[in-house]
Amino acid sequence: MDRILIFSRRQPAERQSLELGRTVEEAAKLLRATLPPAIDLRLNVHPQAPRILGDPTSIHQVLMNLGTNAAHAMPAGGALEITVEPRYLRDSVVRLHPGLHEGPYGVLVVRDTGIGMDRAVLERALEPFFTTKPKGSGTGLGLSMVHSIVKAHEGALDLESTPGRGTTVTCYFPALQPSPAEERFGTREPPVGRGERVLLVEDEPSLARMNERRLQSLGYHVTVETDALHALKTFAAQPSDFDVMLSDHLMPGMVGLDLARAVHNLRPDLPILLLTGFIEELPEEMLRTAGVRRLIGKPTTLLELGEAVREVLG
Repeated sequence: MDRILIFSRRQPAERQSLELGRTVEEAAKLLRATLPPAIDLRLNVHPQAPRILGDPTSIHQVLMNLGTNAAHAMPAGGALEITVEPRYLRDSVVRLHPGLHEGPYGVLVVRDTGIGMDRAVLERALEPFFTTKPKGSGTGLGLSMVHSIVKAHEGALDLESTPGRGTTVTCYFPALQPSPAEERFGTREPPVGRGERVLLVEDEPSLARMNERRLQSLGYHVTVETDALHALKTFAAQPSDFDVMLSDHLMPGMVGLDLARAVHNLRPDLPILLLTGFIEELPEEMLRTAGVRRLIGKPTTLLELGEAVREVLG
């Protein structure tokens, strides 16, 4: 199998501590909505995927570009597998990527079952404006942009491809090391529930399962709905069966704010939390009249989720 190993270094703007797995999960949700039905997207996020120093928007761009490229390589359909995992790079691997260092990394792997690339195409795949698509079908900046973003995050990129067998892109991001205080005292534990009943509404199955597990681990009883309209019917049938509702905002059929408004009309005393990546776009008065007591920015940590739910429950 042909392989190109690429590395260089540049400082990106506005990097922050972020959970690579959570950021990729959110980006994958947006990507899934753009893919043809014939493409099977499979998302695998390791529970110990590390935090990195990164720009969330740039990580979204990486996944959207790689996913779009993969879709073009599978015109008749296929499988698109996205994996996020921790990996410790040892000296034998680091030597293949000049400038990296031995230590822990967050690794994003995007693998497709498409047409693949031969050696000639592979050698030029990272050149700006290089493309094998017909004229007018794209800018050719997909892989070049990914390459630039990974370099800006002080990482490295592996590109592997075999004609007729697909392509695998592996992005390495240096993991953030825990601070001395975290190593000595550990991180703050989230507050736990007392068996309260949560209606969780999330249209992305993988995110629904993740947040269901999180809430259950904190001691809550969770009812999961992946369709907002069905969630409203479930709640309307037995409004007294729930102590709190936690809903995503961007969902097909009915956005979370509209769902909150409908639920609030049925039961004004029910605490409602809204998960969204667009907090600044939701006016406070609009949230108040819809019964939303707390916004939770996405992606969110277990601690943030636990504290938000406990706060609205009192």
